[in-house]
Parts: sequence; C-alpha cells; structure tokens
Amino acid sequence: PDIVGRDLAKEAVLLTVCALLKIPDIAGGANLRGAPATFFFGDTKQAKSYIAKDAAAMLRCPWIDANNASRTGAMYALTERKDGGWHVEWGTLPRNHGKYAVLDELQAWPPEEMSKLRGVLNDGEIQFHKVRRGRRPCALRYVATGNPATAGTPKPMKDFPYPIAAIPE
Repeated sequence: PDIVGRDLAKEAVLLTVCALLKIPDIAGGANLRGAPATFFFGDTKQAKSYIAKDAAAMLRCPWIDANNASRTGAMYALTERKDGGWHVEWGTLPRNHGKYAVLDELQAWPPEEMSKLRGVLNDGEIQFHKVRRGRRPCALRYVATGNPATAGTPKPMKDFPYPIAAIPE
C-alpha cells in the first residue's frame, strides 16, 4: 500500500492472492488446477520485488530469495540422524501449502533447483526418492520476479531487439 503507482501490478498481485487453487468441474469430473501465479519480468529498480514483498508482509507469508533458496531449503532438506536414519525438514514452500509466496530473483535459481521448482508448481506437491521417500502437498499462489539474465550484469530490456528475447538469454 505504500508504493505509489504501478496499479496494474498491484491488481495482478491482488488477483493472484484471491485466486482459486482448484477449480471445481461442474460436469462432475476431477477438479481443474487453478492458475494462481503472476510473473514480473523487467529491468532492475522497477519495484517488482517491492510490490510482491509488500503483499507477503501484509499476509504474513514467505519471501524466498533465489540467491539462497537451495541453501535455506525452499522445498526440503534431508539430514542424517545419529542413529543412521534420515530426517526430512520440509521447506518454506510445502509449509505454506494453500497460501501465498514470493519467489524473488528467479533468474538466479540454479538450473537443477529451477527444474525441481517447475515440477512442484505444476504438480502441486513435492516428491523425492533419495535415501528416503517423501511426498507433501505444495499448491501455492505465488508471484515470481526476474530480471533479464545474462553472463555478468543484467542487460536492460531496451537493449534486446524484442523484449521476450531477454527470457531465454
């Protein structure tokens, strides 16, 4: 609420926060997966993160910075116990099943973490099959932010011949 302007971005966040996670099929079939996600992609210093984080603060929901997502266990962490068994510590995303989260600086997520994240967000649950097996629901309403990714510093959007070319690069 303290950010002036960017009304369409604020409206997008509001619609995301209020979105249905499951859409009932009136024909009696299985529920359809809702699409409660917004992605802000653009140059640095455009208030993308501030708008998303502002909503997270008001809703008391998590904000996950991609620069430390794998280290802090956004999805889960496995630790070996003294008796030789394994303990699963569920991360921020599954602990907030059904709520709202901010995934900031998406371009900085390592490729292997991005692949896991994509599966989790599409499936609405986390599964792993390592030294232990685990499964937990993880359907979220989320806002993701990102900048044009390049080797080194981000290149401004105006330097791309087509703005969409900044995403794969």
